[in-house]
Amino acid sequence: MSSKRNCCFLFFDYRDFDVFLNARIFYRLAGYQLLTGKNLARCDLLVFFRGIPDRIYSEFSGVIHFYDYVCEHELDLHTYFPNASEILVVSIHKEDKIRSESKAVYGYLPVIPNLWQFKLPFARRETTPVHISNYKPLVEDPYQKQLVSLIQSDRIHVFGGKWDRLKIMTRPLSYIEANLRLAGSKSCYGLMYPYQRGRSLSGRMWQGPIQGCVVISEEKTNLFSCPGVIEVSRFDQEIPISSSSIEIANKSADFWIEKTSQLAEDLNLLLTWRNLSLEVFICRVLLINQHIEFLWNFFIFPRLVNARIRSWELIKRTTKSIRDK
Repeated sequence: MSSKRNCCFLFFDYRDFDVFLNARIFYRLAGYQLLTGKNLARCDLLVFFRGIPDRIYSEFSGVIHFYDYVCEHELDLHTYFPNASEILVVSIHKEDKIRSESKAVYGYLPVIPNLWQFKLPFARRETTPVHISNYKPLVEDPYQKQLVSLIQSDRIHVFGGKWDRLKIMTRPLSYIEANLRLAGSKSCYGLMYPYQRGRSLSGRMWQGPIQGCVVISEEKTNLFSCPGVIEVSRFDQEIPISSSSIEIANKSADFWIEKTSQLAEDLNLLLTWRNLSLEVFICRVLLINQHIEFLWNFFIFPRLVNARIRSWELIKRTTKSIRDK
């Protein structure tokens, strides 16, 4: 009989692909086989990330790891998983009050630096900061106003979707493109929704510094004391950066390896690091696949459709012209 334990991941509203890949490596190193779908009868461990469960999963009687990293909902997991043997809630807030039946674990999501540090072009970096995010319609938010002003004056290069609402022409990036862009920039700006500030941690705070890119963020947002993050009261001010990109990347990688190892210990998991290279290779294949799908969905397929439409319209015009003659 196989001794391999089974694990299921649950994302009920949206699956953050970078979160998924980091967690995949983390739990694979801990000896778990990942199962797809929501059939929890075969699961020994359930890892719940975000959203609201769509029903009561009374069939599950194992252990739950809940990563409260989005902080959008206050959930009583015992209502949705009444027969769970244990619920461990991972949170960056040490003072979080949870039900007595649950156990609080101080920490964040697992982060695997080896997955994201491709080949860092430290020698040449863009001095103009970048902002990689979809446009957030925060009309009255001062940070948003300052960010938009900097973008419109070409003091920040922006990438993401929905910026055409402000007549700013740019495009979204795949995960590979976004990380390579961070690896080629000296600094980047992050922008959180107001309700997230002081409650949750922006993913940019690990993504940027791992690539040697300093993250400039709002005040009181670096709740986990991540290296390579500068908090400011205003975006439209001169922000000096003294550390080198290599120093930032190395310090950030060491920080997240330490935090991820401590997280595993607190969750009673034993990581087999000798399997890291294989798991990183598998996840990079998944990253490449996501990049190809992204290019197809956003660029290639729409152009093929438009070309087909133009061809069909040309055929109709030509046919009409011939008939008219």
